[in-house]
Amino acid sequence: MIITATRPVLVETGLLLKTLKRLPPVRWGRDAVALAGGEHLTLRRAGDGVEAEVRLPFPAEGFPGAVVPRKPLLELLEGAGGMVELTLEEGWLKVRGRGFSAQIFTYDPEARPVGVSLLTGEANPLFRVQALAFLEAFGEAATLARASSHEKARKVLLEVEAGRVRLVATDGYRLYTFSLEAETPTPGVELLLKPEEALAALKALDPGLSFTFLQPEAHALVAETLWGRAAFPLAEEGFVPYRKVLPQGEPLGRLRVEARALPEALGRALVVAEPKNHGVELQALGEEVRVQALGEDFTPLSEEVLPGEGEGRLRVNGKYLLGALEVFGPGKAELRLYPHAQGGLVALGREGFHALIALLKPAQDAGGEG
Repeated sequence: MIITATRPVLVETGLLLKTLKRLPPVRWGRDAVALAGGEHLTLRRAGDGVEAEVRLPFPAEGFPGAVVPRKPLLELLEGAGGMVELTLEEGWLKVRGRGFSAQIFTYDPEARPVGVSLLTGEANPLFRVQALAFLEAFGEAATLARASSHEKARKVLLEVEAGRVRLVATDGYRLYTFSLEAETPTPGVELLLKPEEALAALKALDPGLSFTFLQPEAHALVAETLWGRAAFPLAEEGFVPYRKVLPQGEPLGRLRVEARALPEALGRALVVAEPKNHGVELQALGEEVRVQALGEDFTPLSEEVLPGEGEGRLRVNGKYLLGALEVFGPGKAELRLYPHAQGGLVALGREGFHALIALLKPAQDAGGEG
């Protein structure tokens, strides 16, 4: 159907450009975005199982909608400021801005629709959570899950409990758990999230104050914010039995050190540590904690002493410990040592975040290139 002309829609250029960039990538198929009219201008995009629908606070009454290639529209808006005027005319999207005008061909929306089937069906509310906190926690969990070489671990477990949600991820050598307060009308649910697809969907939305998650009849999850919705498929069943790894009883030792000083010392030790396992040793010495870089045969290659306290000694992949400390943030970190059937574990945590890392032992490959 050819539209002869439509009423122009006036949109703030920067917001339109930012929204286009946030929409999920499409690896297969046409790189297209649907523009829909109504009370607000709405952008829709679907690909690789991820669907997104974002509303912009600009009236679009009388705009019938169009499907356009995303890249030309992005390149046209890049560097432009102020407001831009969109008009659909004779099968072209006409774009007029400050000092420029251009037109972009459109696809027939009936012949080449942008399907959002996951967003149109019935869905049951699952939980509501502070958006930025969830996005930060899920980003860390997704990064860890994607580092695993085992397909079974390349997922993030989501547990919905009364009053909170938990995210669990592992790469086989590290285990992270994040716990967030949430409104949970449907507790007792466990879901497995695909890191890539879930991140693409969540990043398509302006998070605002909160995410509301809903579960449709399809094997998927829907996230809603004030100005948009996104949906992504869930992973198939099967996650590592992580609760078997959780420490029981009192630790064998504890080391307490300032979390800001320890990453700096670890960074220096990793410069000279054997590059396969990135081994470092931490040992409590009265009111100090000694940090050493380790060679392939566990011989010390460097030494640095930090203010600290505790008792015990641990050998660990320094890159893994450094990554956990970056998530931990500022404050005094307490490293707790626990026994385990496959060797020892070091635990690190604060309110809402806990990490477990496998300790190194002689003749053990503790993480490849890491």
